[in-house]
Amino acid sequence: MKKLITFLSAVATVAILSGCGGGGGILEDTPPSGTLDENFGGGDGYRVYETTNQDRLKDMDIDNNGNIYLLSNRKSGTKWYIMASKVDSSGDVVNSFGSNGIVLKQLYTNKNSYGNSIKVDGNKVYFTSSGENMSSDTAGALWCLNGSDGDKCNSFGINGKKLFGAINGYTSVGAIEIKNNNLYIAKSYTNSSHHPQTRIYRLNKADGSFNSSYLMPQDYFVSDIVKEGSNIYSAGTSSSGGNYSASLWKFTSDLNFNFYKNKDISNIVNNGYHFTGVSSAVADSNGNIYVTGFIKTSSTATPFDLYVAKFKSNGSLDTTFAINGIFTYNGSHNKNDGGKAIAIDSNGKIVVAGYTENGSDKDILLIRLNSDGSLDTSFNEDDNSGILVEDLEGDEDVKAMKIDNNGKIVIAGSLDNSDNFIAKINP
Repeated sequence: MKKLITFLSAVATVAILSGCGGGGGILEDTPPSGTLDENFGGGDGYRVYETTNQDRLKDMDIDNNGNIYLLSNRKSGTKWYIMASKVDSSGDVVNSFGSNGIVLKQLYTNKNSYGNSIKVDGNKVYFTSSGENMSSDTAGALWCLNGSDGDKCNSFGINGKKLFGAINGYTSVGAIEIKNNNLYIAKSYTNSSHHPQTRIYRLNKADGSFNSSYLMPQDYFVSDIVKEGSNIYSAGTSSSGGNYSASLWKFTSDLNFNFYKNKDISNIVNNGYHFTGVSSAVADSNGNIYVTGFIKTSSTATPFDLYVAKFKSNGSLDTTFAINGIFTYNGSHNKNDGGKAIAIDSNGKIVVAGYTENGSDKDILLIRLNSDGSLDTSFNEDDNSGILVEDLEGDEDVKAMKIDNNGKIVIAGSLDNSDNFIAKINP
């Protein structure tokens, strides 16, 4: 039986149900690689945060003390709310944050609102969102909370919120990154030609005031913004004629355009079938950029595979990585697989978290690669495969992954499209 934590409501008492199984106990000094961390979740290595509402996790971040902040969408009654919640490094709810560990927000009162991305910076928590306005169009917003108690940042925007009104009926604020005194966000909207368009903004993180921006061409979807050195990268997907390919942009920190690369990764793999989606990106200390997501490796109706591609700092594909610059994974069930988050650990290993379908639902998928794109066979000592598939007895939809200050791999997502979960893996 899973160990559960129940969030009854934003103002309800939090009850911890002891459950059974998992055994508890403290791990040896060096626990086996690729195993659930028994010091997390009361001995199970994971926790499911059960609720009487419907919660769907969107993103997660970790502060320097190991506290975990979750950004979710919660359906309460007939309306969706943005939900920010906080648990400690053991997975216990931090009741001093908001009301029993939860902060609920709506862009407009009694209108559906949805969270997108979250970042922690010291004692500040920033997150992006979209939601209906009073005309039932879709607006976007950037929020700031105090990380200790969940109260709004009074000096930020208006009452802790920077609002972006609807443009041609649709606006959303998605990816977010923090560098020095600046916030970088991606605002998507519908342009006058009814095509999606994105503008990258640089804002002052203290008060949310504008510094500069860059308007990208239409039909580009930004999935992630990452920093490296004096540069800012935007990774996403471009669309043309129903085909999709990976898109990578590079800017200086003041958003001066550096170079643009629209890399058709799928063309490298399968000689011409264009369908590559980008979910997440990360930069290493040498300016190389790694992206992950999903790819079709045939023009026929085959499932999606997970991929990792490596780009050099000049935007060219690093063909020495894996096979011609790209690693792909097709699970044992030959169903859909996808990468949702990517990180580089302190040893330079590339860690990818996502999902693999088993024929009936999704399982957690975790892959660790060496710097050359080969599988790290020291990871998952059960079979020395470099690959870990974990089933929490349900449909696990992985949304986020971070590596904490102790090198532990923290994965978060939704279980059965209803409850949030966190799992912590030994490196």
